Amino acid sequence: MSFNGEKEVKEGDDGLYTVNLTAQQIFTTQACVITIKKAGYISASVTVEIEKGTLNYDWGYIELKPDVVSVRNVVYDAQSDEKLQGLTLFLRKGKNQHSSEVIEEGTTSAYGYYIWKDIYPGDYCVQVVDERENEEDPYESRYFNITVEASVTMQKI
Repeated sequence: MSFNGEKEVKEGDDGLYTVNLTAQQIFTTQACVITIKKAGYISASVTVEIEKGTLNYDWGYIELKPDVVSVRNVVYDAQSDEKLQGLTLFLRKGKNQHSSEVIEEGTTSAYGYYIWKDIYPGDYCVQVVDERENEEDPYESRYFNITVEASVTMQKI
């Protein structure tokens, strides 16, 4: 985080931020822009008006929102390595969540790919289900966990 782009602001163990200013900066600063940047989050800025001579100032709260990402992957047949079309996928929040609420649903494309957009970083459980009609030998339902970070998550399944 920076103070007017010039001073580093440090986060304390209590989650509060502090900045050390010289006496000249304290008595000449009238307004400052506070920008918080943290990996995996959308940056936030706020302009703060400071009365000259003020030694302590309560900035209030600046909320950082997680950066959303897209998750794109492909589903393969474990024996033939063939990409599988038409399988249904369910996304649930948290690891090993086999029966919790489905937050996203998708179907694999002609090339076995699926994509979910605007997913927040975190842990998820994906269920792959073969709901295709007229399949003589449908695939067994399978679960796997993924961790979404501030980048695309890829895992061969």
